[in-house]
Amino acid sequence: MRLPVRHKMVSMRLVNTTARTMLVVDDNIESGELSCLLLRHAGFRVLNAASGEEARTVWMNNLSEIRVLLTDCVMADISGVDLAAQFLREKPTLQVLFMSGHGAEVLDAESTTSVKPTLIRKPFRSAELISQVEKAFETAENSNLISPVQTAETIRLR
Repeated sequence: MRLPVRHKMVSMRLVNTTARTMLVVDDNIESGELSCLLLRHAGFRVLNAASGEEARTVWMNNLSEIRVLLTDCVMADISGVDLAAQFLREKPTLQVLFMSGHGAEVLDAESTTSVKPTLIRKPFRSAELISQVEKAFETAENSNLISPVQTAETIRLR
């Protein structure tokens, strides 16, 4: 005697983690680790670098996956603006967010246009950080257009 086999349909939502991959660059170890912890907890795949040199290595190994760059503006070996400009030359669709405890004048001095890049001031609240990163991913996912804020032309190239 054979019993009918019942198949249960299970709906599984596959999450594409590469679509939510970002690089965080901060030469302040504690600040960088805290940012990464908050962002990972919010569901992002976060790659971390503590210097411009380390960021370039992580970038080269993960270029196709990284959609958002969150970088400190002032670092010992390179400015975040210069680092972003280098990456934007290779991947113009990269979404860039800057963070700094020094204020907006850091970006004002580096920007070549009146369009202001997104700056997250340190210390920041976790909700503010996550909200800004979500917006950057939404832009990356929902648009193939490059915002003038995110193109290499809006950032002084040295």
